[in-house]
Amino acid sequence: MGTSVKVLGAFAAALVIWQSSVLAEMVQGQVTAVNQENRTVTLQQAQPDGKAKEIDLSIPADAEFRGIQSLGEVEVGDEIRAEANKPALGMGAWQTTWIERSNMPDEKAGAHAQRTAGADAASDAPEKAAY
Repeated sequence: MGTSVKVLGAFAAALVIWQSSVLAEMVQGQVTAVNQENRTVTLQQAQPDGKAKEIDLSIPADAEFRGIQSLGEVEVGDEIRAEANKPALGMGAWQTTWIERSNMPDEKAGAHAQRTAGADAASDAPEKAAY
């Protein structure tokens, strides 16, 4: 009987791990905290009942960043979208596979536009003919 209980326990644990890794969800909300050292971001999500809910996102080193270069660019107040796996048994941080900022603050948007405008202008410049 001891062996069958161990096998059943191992199966249940594997099922929980498999379920949490397969069922990625889209999450989004406003950043309320960023912890660079622990690589976590806390989001506040609006719920259908009007109440706010906070969730923690764990950002692994191999997470894909979209529209931003690194976790260092994420700031409190940013709107974030991410694909993340719900924590097993509903406890702990959500594990992200990718993360993106869905808004860009005005001052950053201006700096971004200036950087890209310079690159666009250089690429649009007519080539000099070689004689």
